[in-house]
Amino acid sequence: MSKRVSKKTVPGADYTRDEATVLAASVVASQIQRERMVAERDAAIESAARPYRPAIDQADAEIKDGLARLEAWATAHPEEFGNAESTVLPGGHRVGWRLGNWSAKTLKGWTWDKVKEALQALPKNWRDSYLRTKTEVNREAILSARETVEWAALGVSFAQERRFYLDPHREK
Repeated sequence: MSKRVSKKTVPGADYTRDEATVLAASVVASQIQRERMVAERDAAIESAARPYRPAIDQADAEIKDGLARLEAWATAHPEEFGNAESTVLPGGHRVGWRLGNWSAKTLKGWTWDKVKEALQALPKNWRDSYLRTKTEVNREAILSARETVEWAALGVSFAQERRFYLDPHREK
């Protein structure tokens, strides 16, 4: 039983040079039209956003100031909270404090480099638990030595991708 092999025909493969020239001009015209439309869209977005920017900035400033003053009030009046972290004000608005995520910080007079040195001085199991070493392949070094080392034995091959391009001529 024989297998039939059908070859796919790619549109454009049978074009003449003149047809390719016409197609390139069409693609360039579409690229230029797209760039123009993107620029117009971006200008329209900027134009539409511009009138709102001062009001939004003012609202942001009022929110920041109001929250700072509410926090100052809450700090000055702990009796309003009892043993709770929050309270409900008339109108149903809840104010209070939330705990954030844990974070590690250095003590006064310490830096992370100084902490690293202190951990390196500890026994190996502590060092391994609290210090990490990142090992990764240095591809740039491998590329620069591609002619001098038999890289296939180490599972490395080299390839250059060929990519088609069209460099539009933009002068009219």
